[in-house]
Amino acid sequence: MQTEPEGPAGSARLWAILLVAVSALCAFAWFAWNATRRDRINFLPRHAPAEWIVYPTAPQGTIHPSLELGTIFRRSFTLPEAPPRATLSIAALRQYSLSLNGRVLGPPDHSGKVWKQPDLFDVSAQLRAGQNQLIVTVVNTDAPPALWLSLEAGRFALSTGETWEASYGGASWQAARLAAKPLLKPPGSPFAGGERPWASLQQRWPTLLLFLALSAAGYWLITWRRFPLPRPWLQLRGPWSVVRSPDLLLVTGMAGMWIALFAHNLGALPSLLGYDVSAHIAYIRYIQDHRSLPLASEGWEMFQPPLYYLLSAGLLGLLGLSVADAAGIVALRIMGLVIGVSHFIIVWAALRLLFPNQRAKHLSGVALGAFLPPLLYLSHYITNEALAAALVSLSVYLCLRILKLERASCKAYTALGLCLGAALVTKMSALLAAPPICGALLWKGARSQERGDRSASPASSFQHPESRITEHGTRNTPHVSRLTSVASGTALVVAACLLICGWHYARVWLRYGSPLIGVWDPKAGFAVYPDGGYQTSAYYLRFGEALRHPWFSGLHSFADGIYSTLWGDALSGGRADLRTRPPWNYQLMAVGYGLALVPTLAVLAGAVLTVMNFIRQPSAGLFLVLALGFVAAFSVVHMSMAVPYYCMVKAFYGFSALIPLCAFGAAGLDALGWRRGKLYLLLRILLGVWAINSYSSFWISRSSPSSLDLRAEFLAAEGRFREAEDLLRASLAVAPHDTQARLCLTHVLTATGDLEEATKQTEIVARDAPDEARGWLNLAAILARRQRFAEATEQAQRAVALAPGLDQAWEHLVVLLVIEERYKEVIQVSRQGLANFPFSPVLRFGLAAGLAADGEPAQAIAHYRQAIALRPDFQEALSNLAWLLATRPEAELRDGAQAVELAERACELTAYKLAACIGTLAAAYAEAGRFADAAAMAEHAHSLAEAANQKELAAKSLKLQELYRSGKPYREISK
Repeated sequence: MQTEPEGPAGSARLWAILLVAVSALCAFAWFAWNATRRDRINFLPRHAPAEWIVYPTAPQGTIHPSLELGTIFRRSFTLPEAPPRATLSIAALRQYSLSLNGRVLGPPDHSGKVWKQPDLFDVSAQLRAGQNQLIVTVVNTDAPPALWLSLEAGRFALSTGETWEASYGGASWQAARLAAKPLLKPPGSPFAGGERPWASLQQRWPTLLLFLALSAAGYWLITWRRFPLPRPWLQLRGPWSVVRSPDLLLVTGMAGMWIALFAHNLGALPSLLGYDVSAHIAYIRYIQDHRSLPLASEGWEMFQPPLYYLLSAGLLGLLGLSVADAAGIVALRIMGLVIGVSHFIIVWAALRLLFPNQRAKHLSGVALGAFLPPLLYLSHYITNEALAAALVSLSVYLCLRILKLERASCKAYTALGLCLGAALVTKMSALLAAPPICGALLWKGARSQERGDRSASPASSFQHPESRITEHGTRNTPHVSRLTSVASGTALVVAACLLICGWHYARVWLRYGSPLIGVWDPKAGFAVYPDGGYQTSAYYLRFGEALRHPWFSGLHSFADGIYSTLWGDALSGGRADLRTRPPWNYQLMAVGYGLALVPTLAVLAGAVLTVMNFIRQPSAGLFLVLALGFVAAFSVVHMSMAVPYYCMVKAFYGFSALIPLCAFGAAGLDALGWRRGKLYLLLRILLGVWAINSYSSFWISRSSPSSLDLRAEFLAAEGRFREAEDLLRASLAVAPHDTQARLCLTHVLTATGDLEEATKQTEIVARDAPDEARGWLNLAAILARRQRFAEATEQAQRAVALAPGLDQAWEHLVVLLVIEERYKEVIQVSRQGLANFPFSPVLRFGLAAGLAADGEPAQAIAHYRQAIALRPDFQEALSNLAWLLATRPEAELRDGAQAVELAERACELTAYKLAACIGTLAAAYAEAGRFADAAAMAEHAHSLAEAANQKELAAKSLKLQELYRSGKPYREISK
C-alpha cells in the first residue's frame, strides 16, 4: 500500500477517508441501535432460537384507527414428565399477558430493558407431564401484535413459529405467520393483479423496437450533428453564456415534450388523483376561506410548511378561481408543469458545473432527471413535494456556483440562504440539505487556508481518473481572512434562511413544544396507522418483487419499494387500489422496470466511483454531492424504520437529492462505457430507450377503456350518474367485453334505480367473466334491493369464495345473514372475514349482532364498541349498543347514562325519524330514571312505526309506553 504523502493533499485525503468511514459506521450503528435498543421503533430483532410471529392478516389499503385489538396466540405440547427446571423467554409488541395451563403468570423473574429484549420466567412449577397449553395475549394500538417466545425444559424445546395458532380481535383461528414473511395479497385484494413486466414485454416488444430506433437516431443526431447558433448568442458572457451551449436546444426540446405531455393529459386526469390530494386541496381551501394558516391538528396535511399552499392560493386568487373548480385544478397542475421543467433545467445547470466540458455527462444526467418517473408523476399531482425538491436543487446549484467562485459576494450567499429558507418553508425534509450545504461552504474555507490559498473547484474530482482538470489558482490573500470570509458567508446563509423560514418553525414550536411535527406525531391528534406497523431485517435484505410484480411492492421489501417508486408510479398516485389508479400506460411502465436496470446500475456505479474520487482528490463540490446523497438515503431508511408502514417507503422522499442522483448516473454511465466502444454506444442507446419509454408511460390514452372507466368512476362518486352512464356506454361501444366498465355501469344503474337494466348488465358480466367476484356481488345487491334476500345471500357467498380478499363481499354477506337472522352463520362468517379485515366496522357489527342473539352480551358489547370506534357515525351499532346497555338483565352490563348518550347520537344521525332508534332512546331514558322522557319517546316511536306500517314495532312501542309510565325500565329476557 502506497504511503500517503505529507502535506495538505495527504491530510485532505486522510480526512476524506475518515469522513466516509465514520459516516458509514455511524449510520450502521444508528440503525442497529434503533433496531435492537430503541423502544419507540417497531423493529422486530432476530433472537435465536425463536421467530417473531403475527396473525396472518392481508393488507387492506386503508388507514386504521389506533384501536386496542389483541391477538391470542396458543400452542399445545406434550411432555413425557414434569421437568425439574424450565425457563420461558418472551418478548412482545407491545403489552402481553401469559398463561400456562390455565394459570396467569405473574411478573417475570428478569425483565428486558425494552420490549424487544425477552423477559424470563421460571415455569418449572407450572409444567406437568402430558398435555400442556401456552396462551399469550398481545395487545398493540399502532401495529399488529407480534410475539417471540422460547421455552427450554430439559431436552424439550419449544419456540414460536408457524405451528402456533392465533386469533386477532375475535377473528377465526389460523396458523400464525412469521413476521419476516411478506404480507399476503389474496384474490380480490386491492393490491392483487396488475401488469407484469415479462408479460408486458411480450405484448409491447414492437413498441420497444420503435423506441430503440428513435433512441439510436437521437444518439446519432446528438453525437454527429452540430446545429449552428445565431451569432449574437455566441457573444454572450457571464451567466448568460449558457445560451451558447449547443445542448440548450436539446434541453428546450425536453421542456417542449413536457408541455406536450401536460397539454394532452390535463383533460384526461381526474381532479382527485395524487398522493393525499384531498388533504392538500383542503389546505389550499383553508387558506382561501380563512385568509390564515391552519394548525397541524386541523387536517391530514396541515402540518406541512405553507409556501406551496400560499403560492397555490395566491395563483388561484389572481385567476379568480377556487380549488373546488375544475379550472382551479388545471391551474395548479400547470404550476406543477412549470416547477417540473424548472427542476430539470436546474439539474442541467448543476451538471455543467460538476462536469465542465463533458457534454456526454451533461446530456445523460439531464435525460435521467427530465424523464425520471417521480418528477413526471409528482408534477401532475397537487403536492408540495415537487416544489420543495426543486428549491433544494436550486440551493445546491447556487452553492456550487459559490464554490466555483474565487470570492463570492454577499448577494450570492444571501440568495443561497433565501432559497434554502424557501425550501424549508415548503417541506420539512429540505432540512436535510442544510448540513451538506453549510459543510461544503466551510470545507471550501478550510481547504483554501490549508492549501496555500488555492480555491476549490466543485468539479475537479468528478473527472475520470485520466482527466487532468485541476483546481485553479487564486489571488494571494491572507489565509485567515479567506476562512473568516467563508465562515461569515455561511453565517449569512443561515441568517437569510432563518429570516424566511424561522417564523414558521417558531410558530409550531410555541404551539406543540417542538419545531418539527408530522401527521404521525401524537401531538397532531391523528391516532391512526396504515398497513404494516413493524419492520424486520428480512424486509431490508429482500429484492426482486419489483421486477416480477412492481405494484405496491413496498409490501414485500424496502428495496422493492424504493425501486418501484423511483422507476414508476407503483403506489398508484396514492390510490390504494389498482382498480382506481391513475390512467397511465401501465404496460409500458411495467416494461420500464426492466429497462431501469441500466440507469440503476449506472447510479450505483457512479456513487461508488464518486466516493473513490472523493477519497483520492477531496473537494467541497464532491463533499456537497456525496453528503446530500448520503443524508437523503439515510433519512429514507430511517423514516421506514421510525414510521414503519408500506406507504412511507417512497423514493421521492429523497427527491431533494435529485442532483446527486443524476450526477451519479452520469458518472456511472461514463465509467461503465469507459473504452467508448460498443458498450458505450449500447448503454447510451438503452438509456434513451428507457427515457422514451418512461415518457410514454405517462402519456394518457384518452380513448382507452381504463381512462374512460376511471373518469366515469369519479363522475359517479360526485353523483353525476347520467354523465357517468353516457361515458361508460361509449366505452362499451368500443370495448364490449370491458368487465370493469360494465361493473361500473351496473353500479350507476343501481344507484339511479334502474334495476332491470342493472340486472341485464350484471348477467352479461356473469356470462363473460364468471370468475369476477364483483359481478356476483352486484347481482346480490340488486336482489337485496328487490327483497330477495335468500338469493342475494347465495350470490354474496359465491363472491366471497371467488375473492376472499374483497372486503365488500364479506360485508354484504354478513349484512344479508343478519337480515335473515341466521345468527350462527353470522358469527362464523364475521370471524372468517375479520381474519382479513380486522378493522371492518361492518364485520365487527355483524359479529356483535350474532353474539348478542346467541346469548353472549358481554362479548357483543365489546365488539359494538369496536365497531363504533372504527366508524363513530355507525347508527345501527350506536342504537344496538345503547339497547344492550339499557335493557340487559345483568346489572354489571347496564349503563343508563352511556345508553342515553349513544341513543341520542343515533337519533341525531337519523333526524329523529326512525322508530327503532326512538324506541331505543326511550329504553335508555327509562334505564337512566327519566321515565317521563321515556314515555314521550315511546309514544313518538309508536307514531312513526304506525306511519311506516310497522305493526309489530308499533304494538311493542305502545306496551313499552305503559311500562315507562308506571316507572319501570324494560328488561330483555336473558338467553
